[in-house]
Amino acid sequence: MNKFYRPFMFTIVLFAIGLFVNALDHAVIWSTFDLNYILIVIVCIISEANYLLNQSSIKHSLTAPLTLFLAFYNPLLLCYLGILIYETIGKAIIAKREGGSNHILDEKWFFNVSQFIILIGFSKYFVTQLTVLPTYEFAINLLSLVFAYNLVNTFLTHLMISLYNNTNHFKRISLKNFVTYSFSYFIILLALIFAFEAYGFVGLTVACIFVLQTQGSIFTNLTAKELNHRLSVDKMTNAFNRNFFDEVVELNLVAKKPFSILFIDLDDFKLVNDAYGHVIGDALLIDFVAIIKSLLRKENRVFRYGGDEFCIIFDNIEQAKSVQKRLEAFVFMFHDEKSGSMIYYHISLGLYEYTSDLEITYSELIHQVDQNMYNDKKRKKCKEKDETIFELS
Repeated sequence: MNKFYRPFMFTIVLFAIGLFVNALDHAVIWSTFDLNYILIVIVCIISEANYLLNQSSIKHSLTAPLTLFLAFYNPLLLCYLGILIYETIGKAIIAKREGGSNHILDEKWFFNVSQFIILIGFSKYFVTQLTVLPTYEFAINLLSLVFAYNLVNTFLTHLMISLYNNTNHFKRISLKNFVTYSFSYFIILLALIFAFEAYGFVGLTVACIFVLQTQGSIFTNLTAKELNHRLSVDKMTNAFNRNFFDEVVELNLVAKKPFSILFIDLDDFKLVNDAYGHVIGDALLIDFVAIIKSLLRKENRVFRYGGDEFCIIFDNIEQAKSVQKRLEAFVFMFHDEKSGSMIYYHISLGLYEYTSDLEITYSELIHQVDQNMYNDKKRKKCKEKDETIFELS
């Protein structure tokens, strides 16, 4: 935890309390506390619960456009009360689901509530400058507001995480995700506003159903993509795994689609594990995959066939031969930061080209690729009998 984390949290919470107290000084028109307000708060609770209960590591909350909608039609105090209600109930749902092991009013709750109060407090100023009309000017101003809201929200969130973990979490910001989320917030907020302006409570209800369905679809798609990623990727090296390799090769064979395979084996890798241990050996493999990926085009895929064996699939033999030459000329080394040692190692390569006129099974193809790799290994051993397989310095 960074030494500035506590001062940062204290400042955020204190600033939010100041905004809340300031809102108490303004008269509240309680007639705005109607079915429309209750509906939005309930939808916020459902949306927040969906967000917190979602099992995907990538989460997408839709409370931002809903809370901005509150700012359009309600005084600040009611907006702040709405934030307190849905954040607290959302955390209570999670605490109950996990057997009450977590405290509801923890640091995360204080940060989330304070963050929303600050964002809505500043957004309210710009909202009061807007006149709801179906014009390009209104749409552009609303889009600017949503982007500014999401920008400040992203900055505060990543700053808090960076200070808490004492790391630079800003490196994980995805411009694509930022733009995508901002546009989705804008479309949802626009739909809520115009549905309410045109059809009142009934229109707002329909729009809220649309919001919840949208969130459900997003979570379903994200979960499916993440599950597919987990099933097809080797967790340690982040290369594709053997199952996915088998699937790609077999599909190409069935479709009679020409392709080339470059089989890679780290020579006498067992010696590295014996000398340094499996932790260093695993780190070397991770580094090796990163090196291979840096030498490939985006469309080429690296697969971990098993242990210290890897495969690359190419669309044509020319690409495969080009990468093979680069790998043969490459000096592979891994720096063990803990011991300060440098591990030099070598690889053996086996290249195979499949053309549509060949009649070959998956097993026969793998056997041929494997033989080509072992032929390369034998050729090097005969040529360099007296050389050590890897050097330590």
